[in-house]
Amino acid sequence: MFCATFIFQTRSSKYEQYAKNMKSYIEAIDKTRPITVGDNNPYGLRYNTYGDFRNKVTAVLANNGEGLAGANYSMAAMSGIHSAHPDWKIIATETASPSNSRGIYTTLSQYGKSGDYQCTAYDTNAVSWGNTARESWWYTIKDDFVSGEFIWTGFDYIGEPTPWNGTDKGSVSGDKLAVPNSSYFGVIDTAGFEKDSFYFYTSQWREDKQTLHIVPQSWNKKDLSISGGKVPVYVYSNAAKVELYLNGKLIGTSTRNPIKTAAGHEWATYSNESNDEEQCVAVNESQKWKAQAIQFKVKYAEGTLSAKAYDEDGKEITDTLGSQSVTTNSDAGSKLSVKAEKSKITADGSSLSYIAVDVNDKDGRFVSSADNSIRFTLTGNGTIVGVDNGNPSTVNKFQQKSVLTSSKTAKIKAFSGKALVIVRSTKDAGGFALKAESAGLTGETVFVNTVGEKNGEVFLKDYTIKPEYTVMMGTKPELETTVTGTMSDGSKQEGTIDWKLTEDVYNHPGEYVLDGTMKFGKEEVAVSANLHVKPIIVAVQNYTRATVKGLVPTLPSTLAGILPDGTSYGAYPVTWDSIKESDLEKVGDIVKVKGKVNVEGKEMTATATIRVAEGEVKEAVNIAPKYKTLTESCGEPADNLLSIVDGVNNVLDRPNMRWTNWNDHLLNSSPTITFTWDEVYELASIKAWFFGDMNVKAPESVTIAVSEDGENFKEVEFTHDDYQVNQKNELVFNEVQKAKALRFTMKQVGTGYVGLTELEIWTSEKGYTSNKTAELEELKVDGTAVEGFAADKYEYTVVVDKVDQAVVDAAAKDNASVMVVPFNKENVVKVIVTSEDSKTTNTYKIKLIAKDQIADKAFMEKVEGEIKQAEALKKDDYTDGSYAEYEKALKEVKAVIAKEIVTKDEVNAALEKLQTARGNLVKVTKPAPDTNKNPEKPSANKPETGVPSVGMLIKYKKAIYKVREVNATGGTVMLVKRNSKKAKFVIPATIKSGNYTFKVTSIANKAFKGDKKLKKVVIGKNVQVIGKRAFEKAKNLRSITIKSVSLKKVGRSAFKGIHAKAKIKVPAKKLKAYKRLLKKKGQKSSVKIIK
Repeated sequence: MFCATFIFQTRSSKYEQYAKNMKSYIEAIDKTRPITVGDNNPYGLRYNTYGDFRNKVTAVLANNGEGLAGANYSMAAMSGIHSAHPDWKIIATETASPSNSRGIYTTLSQYGKSGDYQCTAYDTNAVSWGNTARESWWYTIKDDFVSGEFIWTGFDYIGEPTPWNGTDKGSVSGDKLAVPNSSYFGVIDTAGFEKDSFYFYTSQWREDKQTLHIVPQSWNKKDLSISGGKVPVYVYSNAAKVELYLNGKLIGTSTRNPIKTAAGHEWATYSNESNDEEQCVAVNESQKWKAQAIQFKVKYAEGTLSAKAYDEDGKEITDTLGSQSVTTNSDAGSKLSVKAEKSKITADGSSLSYIAVDVNDKDGRFVSSADNSIRFTLTGNGTIVGVDNGNPSTVNKFQQKSVLTSSKTAKIKAFSGKALVIVRSTKDAGGFALKAESAGLTGETVFVNTVGEKNGEVFLKDYTIKPEYTVMMGTKPELETTVTGTMSDGSKQEGTIDWKLTEDVYNHPGEYVLDGTMKFGKEEVAVSANLHVKPIIVAVQNYTRATVKGLVPTLPSTLAGILPDGTSYGAYPVTWDSIKESDLEKVGDIVKVKGKVNVEGKEMTATATIRVAEGEVKEAVNIAPKYKTLTESCGEPADNLLSIVDGVNNVLDRPNMRWTNWNDHLLNSSPTITFTWDEVYELASIKAWFFGDMNVKAPESVTIAVSEDGENFKEVEFTHDDYQVNQKNELVFNEVQKAKALRFTMKQVGTGYVGLTELEIWTSEKGYTSNKTAELEELKVDGTAVEGFAADKYEYTVVVDKVDQAVVDAAAKDNASVMVVPFNKENVVKVIVTSEDSKTTNTYKIKLIAKDQIADKAFMEKVEGEIKQAEALKKDDYTDGSYAEYEKALKEVKAVIAKEIVTKDEVNAALEKLQTARGNLVKVTKPAPDTNKNPEKPSANKPETGVPSVGMLIKYKKAIYKVREVNATGGTVMLVKRNSKKAKFVIPATIKSGNYTFKVTSIANKAFKGDKKLKKVVIGKNVQVIGKRAFEKAKNLRSITIKSVSLKKVGRSAFKGIHAKAKIKVPAKKLKAYKRLLKKKGQKSSVKIIK
């Protein structure tokens, strides 16, 4: 069939002739197939007015039965077209346009989360101008005058991501990324994987085979849309009878009701009957288009949901299309299944192999919600040309550099359990091998033969390396460096692996992918392994908060662990002792609650301190948008539930800006909307904007139930005026209600409809103020108050009998939480104090020194003797550079012994530096007297060059630098300060002084302190150290670019007081390491560290 382009609503007397011309052009090529046209306004064809250009154009094709009248969408217009033109043959040229994502069963419409915008996999969602798959086909099959339909579309395609489609700049979703970016219309996604609606069409169009396909294709509770404990279950089939089973028990039976048209075309609806009323509710739709699918509501229970199909004689049909069962997964994914579409392709440099990957559980069952990151490695005679997963809401697919990392390697996240890689052959025969791997999963390799005249070289066909390593933080993993591989000729060969591994990786807990290069002769293959670095948790975080009299607060379900360096890590489940209202009766009391924390199988304890605060009048808050979960009781909701908490209450003409029970009104006359929160709130009122139009009315009545524990509900009384649509309705509770969950139930009038544009849930005006202090009130070591303690002093040195037996006790002001972190390898105990409002944290450090390590009088006298000898040396006897280093070491020794408390080890280390510097002193060689009375004058072309010495200050381009090291060609310098008031300053990689070049390796303490003119700074590639308070109070500094990849140390408060919205840009490969290095350097939490 040939189809011409769209006809729009533009009028032209020439269109009839244009149509005749196009008809003749087509017939000149092929007269065997009929011609049609896609009319985008089919309602215009319903009028028998041939003066209209639309009818003239279609008449050229449809009159005399030579072609077909084509109409796009508006399937309800088909009968009108037929009535006006009974002699026309009609075809639906563009129809359906359902919006579906593959494998999404948590909604029956669509959802939008940051970076993730998906539509349901159920056949319940379509664009406003189109139809679902079932409805569109029903309009086509029921009337003999409609010859067929072209569905929009067979495949998803790039662009038109309706319902997030637009023509203006930017993303309709509002996301920072260009997502979603491909359509949801297809029966098959962009990766070529079938959606569930594919099997609806096979049930209607395939006459050679029976279909039996269950929706949903997951039976994991977290993946499903469960309302009232029941899951909507569809079965697509064309069998005479279908039985539905749950864990082997018959729960539902469906019977096919054949319907024949006058022309003898058969279609059918299904009548459904429950065999277990408690477990299964039969859904028998009054609308025939819906009844083309078998429908039940099944009470969720883990196990297996399955179906059986039978023919008219009652014989079971076992050879069917689709998936007739689905089972709860035994885990979230254990292994990969890799299958190539063809076992061999032509070695012509253009043939493609499509290789699909499924994520399966340990029992080999497909995990439909898996999103594991999958890595691909190719060896042999092929190249990877693209990857996909069918996800319309990601930019990481196809041939993007983020996924196609080389011609032999790629990676992509699974979407709804699947991924695809496409390999192109080379012109060398012999095949290729593709290995798929993923962290925590067993990988798999597939071999595809490439057939041609020219044989390629022998290549590595298969190999096995250890994919997973687990170590405790601080322990270097022992990685395998040799491997045995199987070559394409069947021989075995030994290879080596060179891994990229740094201390920074295994010294910090987390999950890492280690990259390596495997070598077999001349062949190099990129490999990887997963490294699990387990944390060493020395304590768990304590918790603090306030509440008002009699209100039991919600305590956190998890707490962070504390690493040896005092940083927090992870989230570990905690079980708290019970607390009652009677425990919270006296204002000013602080109640301590013990918690048991499961840390990697080890039980640790935590304490929550709850202060009973003085009640005060606070501004009421609408907590509806703060929901933890927001659900509805409708089996098939219409419009958009999230619209009722978007803050917009006056948009009435857009379905995505309202919620109704349009699709479900006959099944449930009292829809319930349920909110849950993480906190218990005191509620005073609800404001509801009920949606209304000619069909949707205000509710007959409303019921409100609340729950303090999130599980047990009680109905509550409230006052209200008569309910009105499209305006505010205020429902005021007779008494303030404590609620962690709330149910809002609307009883509709008769079998009508109810709806909402907005629902606000308001707290009472009773509240409290949380303390903001994060300071210690008392600090003791071994029961004795620390000398010189002050709340705003954060570092101490304390002498104890034995470090490993010392006990540090601390108490905080204003109910701040206190966590004492045991001493680390430097014998430093950290006391972490967090304010009651959780917004401020301070850390106190106590250096513990054992008495027997203190330098005694005799020891110090010996050191002082060494100092006197050092001071006796004359500066003029030595070179400037060597004496400067010696003088520096001498000052360090003096500084050490001047400390109030000093250890023998500290003194010995300083003395060792001094002795080394003494050994490195270089004596000045004095020249012999010059007897030449006529010395040669220096050439004007050869300037004298003095060697800069250590400590010398150099002025260079509006800045002052201090020489740190000197060698034959230059050395290193430290930036001391700048002499410029410009907004931008660049710290160079090197500076020059005469004929000498110096690398700029450090920034001095307080170098830019208080520099209010500085807005942008670039830190050069050689900088290794940023000093203490280097940029402190540079309050207008918003842009910091660090080019160095060798930054090792950043001093305390280096960025304290810079602009709150500043961004620190670092090299991409150092992002993770520098985030740790720059952590807690004084900048506010709003400062971003980016690559």
